[in-house]
Amino acid sequence: MLRLLTRQFSALRSCSAESQRDGVRLRSLGGTAKDQDTLKLVFEKSREVNPKGLVKIIRKGENLGVMSLRTALAQIDLSKEGFLFMGSVRDQKFGDVGLLKVASPQKARRQLTKHLQQQKTQQFQQENPRLIAKQQKQENRQKEPDVKMVRVSWQITPHDLTSQKRHEVETQVKKGERVRIVIDDKDNFDADVRVAGDERSLTELEATKRGKIENFLDQLLEELGVEFHKEGAIYDKVSYDVKPQERKNELSAEEKKRLKQLKKQEKQEKLRQRTEEKRRKAQEEFKILTVD
Repeated sequence: MLRLLTRQFSALRSCSAESQRDGVRLRSLGGTAKDQDTLKLVFEKSREVNPKGLVKIIRKGENLGVMSLRTALAQIDLSKEGFLFMGSVRDQKFGDVGLLKVASPQKARRQLTKHLQQQKTQQFQQENPRLIAKQQKQENRQKEPDVKMVRVSWQITPHDLTSQKRHEVETQVKKGERVRIVIDDKDNFDADVRVAGDERSLTELEATKRGKIENFLDQLLEELGVEFHKEGAIYDKVSYDVKPQERKNELSAEEKKRLKQLKKQEKQEKLRQRTEEKRRKAQEEFKILTVD
């Protein structure tokens, strides 16, 4: 019995020490507490994709390759930038890895805000069983949505990409549909037998053009706020499996009223926090100006 308690205490002490080390490591990166919490969230999502913590980093459209989360930490200064969790991508060597994009701290913090809002929504639903029952009933009536295919050829013109295809992707995503975007040679879309691309035959000019098409779709999906899984290579075919957005269910007048009150309380709390922050800064400035 004593031996068992000793092992349990040792394990607990080890976990506590590891947690403290993580906290020290994050604090050493700079940034605010919210920046550090955002980074924790990004890393949690990345480990869900790859338990070893392998991620692919994108900075200003440049692919920095696959690396560990520890190595990724060395790529940023939290006071100046952060990571956006874009979803997952399949790597030929490492399999599925998290896809992270270096962005401004403001953009990075938004994903934490969105995550916290989702948690509050879930809490609200749990506190309202009738609403949950209604949602489940509606979900049971709904059939599994079909996958909406969006085809983009490597030969597409910039005008068609930024107008027609952009509109098509936005429309399907905002409907909450399951969307699959496929970029391929236009001849393969209607061919009985698909012809795979050859990396050696791809010119530098064509590779640059295809990279711009891929980067445009990455940014578009980021703007739409959806997660996606991407796989393939620009010399052959690239596909995006876009996670559907949750459809908003119709609420009763009473439920809408409660939601409105909840949002009002959240707004008041944010205002209170901003006021306290301003007061704290004013006090600090006063202390600096005060001469003993």
